[in-house]
Amino acid sequence: MFRPRRAARHAKNLFSSWTARHRPTGGLPALSVRRLRSSWIVELLSARIDLGVVAAAAGMSTSALARYQHFVPALDEPTAVALLRGRAM
Repeated sequence: MFRPRRAARHAKNLFSSWTARHRPTGGLPALSVRRLRSSWIVELLSARIDLGVVAAAAGMSTSALARYQHFVPALDEPTAVALLRGRAM
């Protein structure tokens, strides 16, 4: 389905090979599995999903998520106060 004219029996990495064959048009950057994964992780962290849940879903340790933290926007003051006081956002 993704690689109809493949020569090898099994792709080394199905997603990487698919993104390599399908180039966006109109001056858009090429798709990158690494960048897509990073965007997904930052989106989850920005939604304030528990680090342990994000780490498990990404197959990483919670300490490995530290490199993504500088892409996560800071909370506004009312939201931070509500979280510190134990109220839902």
